[in-house]
Amino acid sequence: MARTTEPDQVMAEVVHTVPAETDGVVRLHADSDPALKSEYNEFIDASPQGILFQHTWWLDTLAPDCYEIVVIRESGKIKAAWPLVYAGATRTGSVSQPQLTKHLGMLFEHSDAKYTARLSSEMRLMDTLLDCIPEDVGVKQNFHYDFTNWLPLHWRGYSQTTRYTYLIEDMSDMDTVWGDMHGDVRTKIRKAKKSGIVEKETDDVELFYSINSMSFARQGRSIPYDLDLVARIAEINGPNRGCRITIAEDSQGRTHACCLVVYDKQCTISLMGGADPDLRNSGAKPLLEWGSIQFAGAVSQCFDFEGSSMQQFEPYIRKFGGVQRTYFKIWRDEMQGSAPEAASQKRGMIRRFVRRVTR
Repeated sequence: MARTTEPDQVMAEVVHTVPAETDGVVRLHADSDPALKSEYNEFIDASPQGILFQHTWWLDTLAPDCYEIVVIRESGKIKAAWPLVYAGATRTGSVSQPQLTKHLGMLFEHSDAKYTARLSSEMRLMDTLLDCIPEDVGVKQNFHYDFTNWLPLHWRGYSQTTRYTYLIEDMSDMDTVWGDMHGDVRTKIRKAKKSGIVEKETDDVELFYSINSMSFARQGRSIPYDLDLVARIAEINGPNRGCRITIAEDSQGRTHACCLVVYDKQCTISLMGGADPDLRNSGAKPLLEWGSIQFAGAVSQCFDFEGSSMQQFEPYIRKFGGVQRTYFKIWRDEMQGSAPEAASQKRGMIRRFVRRVTR
């Protein structure tokens, strides 16, 4: 059943103590020490590159037997981490992302150090993280939009392309957010309300999935995830996190559109949605987006529209007034035969050079 944490509901995390001897490189899995997992989750909340998809509670839901989180601890604190999800159930094969997981990537401790010192520290930490992945393993991940320096990955033979999303970064004044939206969006929302369409929260995952599937069918595509996956996401609930499903329904009981967001105290993310093709001009979908934005204003610091790089969808999302942000899709192809040995020698030379120049 889909459950949400009320905006003013206070829920306390269990406090764990991490032993000091765990400094160095630590690998976390689903069955790892709860103290280390708790420390890592707190680190995500404080990191500039942190996002809910990197949390253990998300990975435990979507890839419980497939993930590994490489953590670097120094002086009793986490300095950097890299969540990795493998293709194989025993953490084997290539590294990618679970379905409906928009970002993973490396993340670092917040630092007030001078720019040059912070950059040098991050490059040193990246070098250590990269050493933890075998040379022949393929990697493909979307990194956080506040991850801006991919040079160490480039030097190791990784490739990069730029993608886009839109964020509402200031949720403090809903009147300003409403005013920043394009007039067309506001008109459609008013139209939907005037015609008697209302937003309703629901725990009916099957209804959501049926409407969500219609949007893919209209494009001539099969829905790329199954009902069980959506049901597992709908069950996410905990301190300052959750999943919210809404539908838009008219006075005749017809469901026009649906929307699913996931959230924590940092960000609410528009993850899935859809509309009945026969009713898609009613303004119901913008109505649900606006309702989700208002909800986000009570539980999170920002709203992320996601999925904004596809040309047919980008104009719709842009009109909600978010700020365009870039992020990197970074990958390295899996190597076969003698290629890993040759690449390893080349990358070893690069690593030694990088360590000299970043000291």
